[in-house]
Amino acid sequence: MEIEEYRAQFIDQLRFDADHEGTEPETQFILKTLEELESIGEFNDPMPMSIEMRGKRGRIMAFDAYAYDEADSALILIASDFTNERDAVNTLTNTRIVDLYTHMCNFLDEVVNGKMSDYCDDSDPAIILAKEFRKKIGKGLLDTEILRFKFYIISNSILSKQVKSEVVSKRWHNLFYILQFCYIFFWLCCFFLMHLATSCYIPIISGYK
Repeated sequence: MEIEEYRAQFIDQLRFDADHEGTEPETQFILKTLEELESIGEFNDPMPMSIEMRGKRGRIMAFDAYAYDEADSALILIASDFTNERDAVNTLTNTRIVDLYTHMCNFLDEVVNGKMSDYCDDSDPAIILAKEFRKKIGKGLLDTEILRFKFYIISNSILSKQVKSEVVSKRWHNLFYILQFCYIFFWLCCFFLMHLATSCYIPIISGYK
């Protein structure tokens, strides 16, 4: 099967499932991608939860799913970059990657150093999740379940050839209790490209190469 044919069938199936279940194609994309990644052992029990809100100075705090990696003592945040286009393929660029990464980091920064209730009401799921994250992160190395943060971007776009390992800002290296890992690794499986960039372990999962 040619990649273009696979893409068209994939989008058609997402649209069909979304209509059938009363959701959006991007929701189906997130669910199916999480299921695939869990089946190959990349995630354990990932939780889809799309959060997008503005915090202090209007900065965006957003992600679409999360998970825990107990073996690595890691908290995983996952952001979706989905385009509901059947006959055109977008490109996932450095700029877009940095934006999505920054939105995830902003949420964690607010969890630890801010007050989430300033930006949403008490019934918002973001409040409950922020409390859960804060409890696991703790107040010091002797009081934390989280030693590492992993950031994933799942996308049905083509990964730009200009994407470089240094795409992530160095300013986050000392955020909380991050243990830094610097390496690059490419893995192609079932049309998913996983790019592990330097700084804070950031796989970028794109549908096509």
